[in-house]
Amino acid sequence: MTELYIDGTLVILPENFSTTVKQENTLFTKKGEYTYEIALHLDNPVNAECYSHLNRMNNTSELKTKRTAILISDNRVYCKGTEIVTGWDLEKVNIQLVSGGSELNYFISNNLLLEDLDMGKADLSNPFQYVKYYYPTVNFCLCPIGNKSSNNILNEWRPALDWEVAPGIGIIPVIREDLYGDLAVFYAQPYLCFYVEILMQALGYKVEKNDLVGSEWQTLYLPQSGHPTEYAKMFPKRTVSEFMEEVENLFNLSFVIDIKKHTVRILFNNIYFIAQKEVTVQNVVDMYSIEISDEDESHSRCNIVYDIPDNEFYRFYKLNEDILNSSTLMKLETEKSIDEYLYGKNYAEVKNILFFESEQGRYYIADNTTQPEWQRKVEVNQFGDIKREGIENEIKIGMVPAEMAAFSLKSPMAGSSGGYYDIDEMTKVHFPCMENDPVQNDANKGIFDKLSDTDDTDKTSSAPFQVAFYQGMDEVALWVNIVNDPNHGMEEANNPMYTRYPKPFILKEKNKLFDGGNLRLTYMDKMLYSGSYDIDISKPYSVESYDPNVYDARLIFNIRNKRYVCKTIESILDRNGRKGPWKGTFYPIKLNDIEAQKRWILDDGKWRDGGVWIENGRWLDE
Repeated sequence: MTELYIDGTLVILPENFSTTVKQENTLFTKKGEYTYEIALHLDNPVNAECYSHLNRMNNTSELKTKRTAILISDNRVYCKGTEIVTGWDLEKVNIQLVSGGSELNYFISNNLLLEDLDMGKADLSNPFQYVKYYYPTVNFCLCPIGNKSSNNILNEWRPALDWEVAPGIGIIPVIREDLYGDLAVFYAQPYLCFYVEILMQALGYKVEKNDLVGSEWQTLYLPQSGHPTEYAKMFPKRTVSEFMEEVENLFNLSFVIDIKKHTVRILFNNIYFIAQKEVTVQNVVDMYSIEISDEDESHSRCNIVYDIPDNEFYRFYKLNEDILNSSTLMKLETEKSIDEYLYGKNYAEVKNILFFESEQGRYYIADNTTQPEWQRKVEVNQFGDIKREGIENEIKIGMVPAEMAAFSLKSPMAGSSGGYYDIDEMTKVHFPCMENDPVQNDANKGIFDKLSDTDDTDKTSSAPFQVAFYQGMDEVALWVNIVNDPNHGMEEANNPMYTRYPKPFILKEKNKLFDGGNLRLTYMDKMLYSGSYDIDISKPYSVESYDPNVYDARLIFNIRNKRYVCKTIESILDRNGRKGPWKGTFYPIKLNDIEAQKRWILDDGKWRDGGVWIENGRWLDE
């Protein structure tokens, strides 16, 4: 028989009860597990009490929502999750059950804003540790972030300069070990891994596993100027679903919900099935190939592009189609080969050549800053698109490498102590910048200012999420103008001093000690997008089975001695139990050798990998 429990109450199903329970694999869809609509009659006193007599015109009781629901049939749990009331009238109430990804989608909807959640606050009481250390030692950093137009800077660390009298020389500047930050306005910049964790906690789920943690991308952080400390308000007007979708798109991962334990596993899709349990489906009554209209939206079979703004900074990092089509492409094997070709040539000879270095898969153009005897090049198109032959489908990624800009470094001691030194303007540091002014925000505006504001553009909600790496401080050249006599003018700096300063970056620089730092789509394709499981989605199979088990759609399925992954499983339930066979859609899968060693050995020690056993015991593997 079939039973339905709502918050522990066994409700009464109608005589003609029938519903479909559907499971969808998180690898292919984001829906998870759910039922079709269920109608419960309110003329039954148990049901009427359970739903607070909502069919009565004079009812003033508040209807409870988001209650736990368990659907049991034939002594097996078919769906355990949350009840959704979809409507009611005088006779009945209509509900739907959601679980896993479907439950999460229901909770966050399309309109739930990050700022509506309770995600806690950052503690800024000891700011220096947030530039000295990085994730996972700390959960956020205090890297500088600024605005190119106004030159306003948040987290404006300044070198700790002092001065002393050197015998026979005079006044000289001295660098202290630490930075000064007492003049700064601090805004916490959360690490992506941490932000995902507290977001899931705010939604009611504990992160059981996160593949980003321990990966080369774990030190990515989210530059922001939305709020100093409150994590939920750091990205105003952005929805939870937007954020999660962009994380999924950038890293080709899935949020896998376990409704029983209320946990979530964040898994790279290209290792999704590692150590996954394999089950053998019994009592298969029908299996046939079908045509499916769904377009393949997997990363390995789509073009992939960063959805970045069209401005001067990004134009070098992502060449537009006009530049690509109008340039003369020259393919050379190594970077050295490009240098050799350029040697001795003036800019006019090479200005329209786009060099492609095949060893690393990188693009270069000529730099016109040293003409006419020119022998320099500039790397471009680091974040260029991935275009696959014969493919039209496109994944557009809205979590992009941060826009970086150069800012002049200042000293809190400049102009003090009789004006003996100042930091020269050629001392430059690079860090993320935002279009919206991080200092002149609404918090500084009065009512009249807000009402008189003529800027109706919504820069925050339309801008992409930005990411950058931070792995501690790095050496920076400090040019200091000095004077031995305060009655005379400054002497320009001739030689740099060296100090350490916060070093965010979007690409790992040559000869640097920092780990990782690669957000090139070509690299992401190699590591996370391509080389995934060989799943033939062009040949789906429809399977009907009387197997009594209720399977998780995310397992590996052995059906008639071949391996498949499941897209969907559907079961029809009536009051007496499951009605007829369950039906599923499956794709053939080929597993690599390592995983084969884990899964292809049977209890009898023999192999089974989709081949055929011959009567004399020989194995035919075709």
